[in-house]
Amino acid sequence: MNCYINIHTHNYSKTIGKQITNILYTVDPISLVNDKNIYSIGLHPWHIKNSNSIITSFTEIIKRYNIIAIGETGIDRVCTTPLILQEQIFKQHIDISEKEKKPLIIHSVHSYYDILKFHKKHKPIMPWILHGYNGNQEITKQFLKYNIYFSLGQIQNNNKINNILNIIPRDRLFVETDNAKISITEVYSNISLKLNIVEEELKEIISQNFNKVFINE
Repeated sequence: MNCYINIHTHNYSKTIGKQITNILYTVDPISLVNDKNIYSIGLHPWHIKNSNSIITSFTEIIKRYNIIAIGETGIDRVCTTPLILQEQIFKQHIDISEKEKKPLIIHSVHSYYDILKFHKKHKPIMPWILHGYNGNQEITKQFLKYNIYFSLGQIQNNNKINNILNIIPRDRLFVETDNAKISITEVYSNISLKLNIVEEELKEIISQNFNKVFINE
C-alpha cells in the first residue's frame, strides 16, 4: 500500500508517510537536518542578502544523501528583494541542481513567465517542481512542454483548481502542505475529490511520480 507523500513542507513534525521538509538557508538552523528525514534546501527570494549567499557552506551541505532537492528558490515579484538579485540567485540554484543532479523546487509569485523564460534559456535536464501552483490554463499549457511538475496544496479557489486539474497530466502532479495549518491527508482528500478518484489511486499516482523524479525508478 502506498503512503502519503508531502512534497513540500516547512513543518518539522512527524507525519504519515514521507515528507520533504524544506530548510530555508540563512533562516532555519542547519542542525534540523538529521539522517532520519529527507529535505530540500535553498535560498528563498525573501531572504537573499547578497549574490554570494549560497556559494560557500551551502554547496557542501547539499551533498548530503538525504537532501534530495534544491530549493525552494525562484522569483517573487511582490517581495522587496531586487529582481536582478533574485535572478542571479535563481540561476545559481539551477546550476547546483544540474551539477548535483537533484530536482529544483520553485517558489513563484507573479513570475510564472519569468520561470518559463529561465527554463527555455538554460534548458535544464533535472525536473523542476512549481510548488503551491496556481497558474491559469494558458501558462500551464506552456509549462507542460517542458520537464516541469506541479505541486498543489491547500485549495483557495475551487474554480481555478478545477481548471488546472483538467489539464495537468496525472504523471506531472504532486501535493504539499507548505506552511499551511492543514494535514497532508486533508490535501489528498480534497484533490481526490476534485479528480473524482479514490484516495488510494491518488497515493499511487504521487508515489509513482515521486519515484520517477527523486528515485529515478
